[in-house]
Amino acid sequence: MWLGVLGPLIIRSDHRDTPGVPVPAGRQRVVLAVLLARANRVVSVAELAEFLWQNDQPTTALVTVRNYVKRLRDALPAEIGARIVTREQGYEMTLGVDELDVLRFTRCYADAEAAVRTDAWQQAAAVLDEALPLWRGEPLADVPS
Repeated sequence: MWLGVLGPLIIRSDHRDTPGVPVPAGRQRVVLAVLLARANRVVSVAELAEFLWQNDQPTTALVTVRNYVKRLRDALPAEIGARIVTREQGYEMTLGVDELDVLRFTRCYADAEAAVRTDAWQQAAAVLDEALPLWRGEPLADVPS
């Protein structure tokens, strides 16, 4: 599984070189983008509502957010939908470093920084060479929020 936010939103259920799975449209896409941008952290239902409607939230916003999350889980491949975990305060997208481009980029940056501190310049360059192609354009360029 490979997910990407460092450019247009992308979901691949098996390998990075396979075609992406269709990403749900509209507001489910916004929910997914927020959960990915805050991977491995709980996002409250109220925060999701804020991203979806800003200052124009409907009175049913909290229930509607829960429905969007349910539909999103159903629309995604099972192994990805199962990563959206319900928490008491909201939802959390649980992902490993090698499953989301921004997590991988952050790890590469930290590894390169550590290499620079020990004057391991070639190692730092190699890690940064791995990190750079993770950027595919403007982050979440195709998410309407």
